[in-house]
Amino acid sequence: MAASSKKMVLGRGLSQLMSPQDQDILHSAVQEGVVSVDLIEINPFQPRDQFDPEALEELRASIEKLGIIQPLTLRRVGNRYQLISGERRLRAARLLGKKEVPAYVIETDKQGMIEMALVENLQRKDLNPIEIGLALLRLQEECKLNQDEVANRVGMSRVNVSHYTRLVKCPPEIQSALRSGALEMGHGKVLAGIGRVDLQLEAMKRCIDGAWSVRALEAFAKSLETSNRRPADPTGSPSKTAPLTQAAAYQAVQNRLVRHFESPIRLQAGSTGKGEIRIPFANTEDLNRLLDLIFDRD
Repeated sequence: MAASSKKMVLGRGLSQLMSPQDQDILHSAVQEGVVSVDLIEINPFQPRDQFDPEALEELRASIEKLGIIQPLTLRRVGNRYQLISGERRLRAARLLGKKEVPAYVIETDKQGMIEMALVENLQRKDLNPIEIGLALLRLQEECKLNQDEVANRVGMSRVNVSHYTRLVKCPPEIQSALRSGALEMGHGKVLAGIGRVDLQLEAMKRCIDGAWSVRALEAFAKSLETSNRRPADPTGSPSKTAPLTQAAAYQAVQNRLVRHFESPIRLQAGSTGKGEIRIPFANTEDLNRLLDLIFDRD
């Protein structure tokens, strides 16, 4: 590869990972030039797992006319290179039969690559909520970061990090609807807060069939907390579902609280309806996390 003395300009996501001093060190470890397409391996930490064929074709046409304006970012692995960011550009270049692509080559370890790839891709506006949730979860688990640290890496509130990562715990049917755009992020947040899977799926079906707004779905979920019966359709159609027992209704509320706060919450209630909710926390950081969720401070 032909090296260049030209200084690399970091993307917004990459620059958030390091201090100005660290960026200067990185600049000195970066080479810019061209790399053979045959030597580039796909990034295993790429959060996007679906590519829109139409958008890829538009990019191919743009590259055919104007070339690749923004170089790819690569990591050297032996005599080959591993992609950190730029998979769509690489795919489009291969469609055009290009033999070489412009690239930055960064010397970094595995954890640095994971962080760079995930954070850089999370700055994109076209990831669906499940892709974002999976990327945040991988950043948390594989880089051994807590939710505060993940939030700082990606410029997102801790509350939103929690919301996105909870989506990937939803049933596959809900995840599929979020991927396709049949449900919006707001719908997903409400569904993730419903404690029973069967009610989640029922709510999803009604939401899609009835084209419910997020507010209508919230009304459905809220009725679970205040009624001993399965809730009526918020659009006015009578419910054909069976009633919930009082104990099952309280259990559903507790399950929803546990999923929302990601904490072993206990709900105790007597036959008169009087009771209490206990929310334990492990330390000050955990308390702040719970307060963020209670007050929804974005």
